[in-house]
Amino acid sequence: PLSITVRGDHVVFYMDHGLGDGQMIINLSHTLADADARNGIVPRWATSAQTRHPLAVAAMRCFGTDPRRLSRLLRSRIHPSIGVCGRKHAGGGSAGHGSTQTASTQAAPTAAGSPVEVVAAAATIECTRELARWRDDYRPGQSISILFFAALDAALRAEGLAVDDVAKVLFDVRRYLPPELTTLANLSAGIDVYLPDTTDTVLLSRQWRRIIDCGHPIANLMLVALRSKLARLRSARATDTPPPTAPDTIRLALSDMGRHARLNDIAFVGETQGSYRVMVAPASHGHITLTTARLR
Repeated sequence: PLSITVRGDHVVFYMDHGLGDGQMIINLSHTLADADARNGIVPRWATSAQTRHPLAVAAMRCFGTDPRRLSRLLRSRIHPSIGVCGRKHAGGGSAGHGSTQTASTQAAPTAAGSPVEVVAAAATIECTRELARWRDDYRPGQSISILFFAALDAALRAEGLAVDDVAKVLFDVRRYLPPELTTLANLSAGIDVYLPDTTDTVLLSRQWRRIIDCGHPIANLMLVALRSKLARLRSARATDTPPPTAPDTIRLALSDMGRHARLNDIAFVGETQGSYRVMVAPASHGHITLTTARLR
């Protein structure tokens, strides 16, 4: 479930998604580079009080404070041909959701033994500032993440690639917890989002907000957790889940870590050479996972 490899000035993490999510990887990265931790001081994130049942707390806080969210969520589930934003899905259904791996290698084997290409790129600070200025002038209130995803999707389509209109977006369920409550669990929920036109960032922002407001990520993660528990009850042995069939169109998945304070506090060897790269294995051939974050 977890391995850490150190060679020279480089470290590679591998973590099974069942153990945790991107926040755990960042915590471990920070700890390994922290002089206090190497001197035996246990990091605060590992000793702070943990929420025993984070999903239950999140559900009560979301649906208990506004019961209308539950009715909106149920309406979206009763009509499976309608997306969570009230639009009919085009394409071949939802993207597969395989196990997630994190590493900084340039290629890794899939279940079938075929290589997975990994591309890591960094924008300049000025490029990010220019995007923020454009957002303030033309799309005030929208997140940089949505603009970045729209730009990447548009670039793929401009190359003539057949990109599906349904993409899987990972939402952090911690947003529903009170700020003082913490958890080390995997609280990333993958939601299928209908994206007929990613250049329409107003529509994208509206879809994102509706998904969050109705508590869809909580329901998704609770369903996944229930299925996992039932599977363990049926069999004590670990079983391999075959990867989904390669789709006819390219299925995108977006995982955005955003700005993370602990990521900025990592003590890199040589600030000018500091590099943090992440790989999340796609579900199968024909799938592309985009993982983004902002460092400094």
